[in-house]
Amino acid sequence: MNEIHVKPKLLIVAFLAAILVSCGITYIWAATSTITPTISGGIFPGAPNFTVWNEGSNYFAKNDSGVIVYSGTNFTATWQYCIDHMEDIYVQLPDPAASWVWAKTGNMFIKDGNFTLDNAVSIPVGSVIRIDGVASNQENINNGMSGGTQIIVTTPNTCFLCGTTYLTLVDVTGTELYLNHIQFLQNVNLTSATMPVLNLDGMARGKLEDVQIVKPANVNPYMDGVGIRCWQYDDTGGYTEWDQVQVVGFSTGLNVSINHWMNRQQGVAKCETGMIWRVVMGDNFYNLHFQEVDFPFYLIGGFGNEQIASIYGLYLEGCGYSATTPKWICADDFQGMVHIYQTNVHACGADLWEWTMGWRWWYEDVFICDDSPDFPAPSQPDSPIVSNENYTNGNPQTVLMIVRSNASSTSGINEIYINGMLTYAISGSFYLRPSDHFKIVYVHDDYPPYVHFTPISAYDFMGNTPLS
Repeated sequence: MNEIHVKPKLLIVAFLAAILVSCGITYIWAATSTITPTISGGIFPGAPNFTVWNEGSNYFAKNDSGVIVYSGTNFTATWQYCIDHMEDIYVQLPDPAASWVWAKTGNMFIKDGNFTLDNAVSIPVGSVIRIDGVASNQENINNGMSGGTQIIVTTPNTCFLCGTTYLTLVDVTGTELYLNHIQFLQNVNLTSATMPVLNLDGMARGKLEDVQIVKPANVNPYMDGVGIRCWQYDDTGGYTEWDQVQVVGFSTGLNVSINHWMNRQQGVAKCETGMIWRVVMGDNFYNLHFQEVDFPFYLIGGFGNEQIASIYGLYLEGCGYSATTPKWICADDFQGMVHIYQTNVHACGADLWEWTMGWRWWYEDVFICDDSPDFPAPSQPDSPIVSNENYTNGNPQTVLMIVRSNASSTSGINEIYINGMLTYAISGSFYLRPSDHFKIVYVHDDYPPYVHFTPISAYDFMGNTPLS
């Protein structure tokens, strides 16, 4: 038998060649792209479904295998292609009819650069989609945008639809959206003061993180329109988070009705109205900054007189200079209360502290950092106090109510009620929150009791003494 001798080096070369052939690796070139050719041999672990970038006026999208699947001169078409070619899913919506619909799921990454968006990108309702960009290196967007993923919007209508047609009845909600590290520069005037740059009405849950909506630097003081609109159906069963979302330069910064909303590091600047807010269950803000805003809030709707939404840390800078009052507005149909812990006031106008329905606002710890207007002392209850009649603390702050009898002995007061509950006291001091009510029953009509409200939660920044 003849023996065949093969050198070990040749065996290694043949083995490696066989591996390459069996993997079916091919080289993919895009005719109009100057990027380094990519190797396609299956899905790369952790790669987004689509990656989008531009070279001059040309836009490209590659899939998670590195294959360039789309190229063209229109960024809107490129973005919409990626959404339309994500995986199909069949989902049940949290709407009254519990509808089943076909939707999309997937994620895409938009590289750093300037991308011109000339029409709306639409996401089907019920989709579960994540869109990531590259964070800006500009810390203060009031100084303009710098670096990162910048979407230059050239349409006068909303440029981003999250599952619904603009301003329809919000009874179809269910999209789960994650939008991260993207800047939108609205480069043309919007068609009306109610037209939003981003319309997220179909968003039921998800997260916005490091998202900026900005007007052009040469438009002063603001342009008509809304930075972000997001209205949900009342019971989506999900949670929505916003973290480091900033809006600069629109007639309204935010127009929102969001269930179980957790919002951190929100900034609104150079807007006529900071937020039109339909307050709903579970809304909580942490560190909300209004800068050069005429009217911080316009509250509408609500969820019941006994419910409270909270803001932990409100910073007002250069706000309230418009001659129009009031600044803190509640619509006639508003219910509930907004509880604001630790308000810092800097360089604000003389008419800042003007409210409608003052008992719908509850401020604790207001710090005046300069010559801004002092937080007002509480107004006193009508005098004289009528026996067995209810009175309400209509002030936007907790007060210490001091009650003393004017008769020769304390036996002049028989009963003191707070919020309908008997206190078993005939004099003393009682805390009343905004909208808390009290009733005093006494026997000497000629000697009505002495009642005085003293502030306990509004303090001067330097001396830490009550403003009254």
